[in-house]
Amino acid sequence: MRTLPVLALAVTLSACGGAAKAPVATAPPPTTAAPTTASATPTPTLAPLAVVKAAVAATRAKGTASFSVEATTSFQYGHFTMLREGAYDLRNDRIRVTQTFDAKPKELVNQLMGEDVDIDSLAVHSIAIGNEGYLQMPAWPASIRSKWLRITHKDVASSTGMNVEVQRFPAAVEMLSAATATNVPTFGNTYYVDVTAPVAILAAPGLSSVKVLRDAGVDLDALTGTVQVAVEVTGGLVTRVTFDAIEAYRQAWTKAGQGQLAGVVRSVETIVTLTDHGKPVSIEAPTAVMTDREFETAT
Repeated sequence: MRTLPVLALAVTLSACGGAAKAPVATAPPPTTAAPTTASATPTPTLAPLAVVKAAVAATRAKGTASFSVEATTSFQYGHFTMLREGAYDLRNDRIRVTQTFDAKPKELVNQLMGEDVDIDSLAVHSIAIGNEGYLQMPAWPASIRSKWLRITHKDVASSTGMNVEVQRFPAAVEMLSAATATNVPTFGNTYYVDVTAPVAILAAPGLSSVKVLRDAGVDLDALTGTVQVAVEVTGGLVTRVTFDAIEAYRQAWTKAGQGQLAGVVRSVETIVTLTDHGKPVSIEAPTAVMTDREFETAT
């Protein structure tokens, strides 16, 4: 069956790239420090919001980076984590992602899936180049385990109804372009900004995908409130983004008739880390690609 791997590719790539494409807002003009004397030269300084937006633009302009996206949903007695690690190349429209999962206790994943599942078997390796994607899962039968399944964006759309955009820039960084100021002071190189609930929920991988929520009739644009985001800026570049979208998710779950989740989930935290900005990355199409028939026969 191609449906499961197609969905896996969609979920893996959408949480790292443009599924959460946010509108670009114009950064406020820099503020100017008041001179200490009439003859002193004013020293230009940037407000925290302007620092963050400038760092987003500079990070995007670098074109490449290695990244990790750690999305942890915490319950009273445990947590479920999705970890995505890889690299992107914006100029050549490429991204490479490895997705793994962790749950404590391990039995939690069975409750979430509704069946007995070996959490290690859910690992996914994926590559996207332009409109084509390639998928590999360590849990596949030995005869095809070293091969890749080719999947196009059209396959994803027809099988899942999900539109995985070509954009490769991490969604949780892109959303900062639409951030607004907050009243929390800067701490070291960590800046605090706000994003609207709809923007945050699109960038935060959670237990209920955007498609599931929309299929349940939830108008994400109708969600209210804001989510505070901590942004670390190093050398003028975004290096870490942290936020908890629990309040936005609680609204969405309630609207979707999934109120039980709103009562048991403690947090939906996303941590994005970026390194090696601008350094060369090698993301090539795999050569060991199996045919659809070979995949169907083996599985």
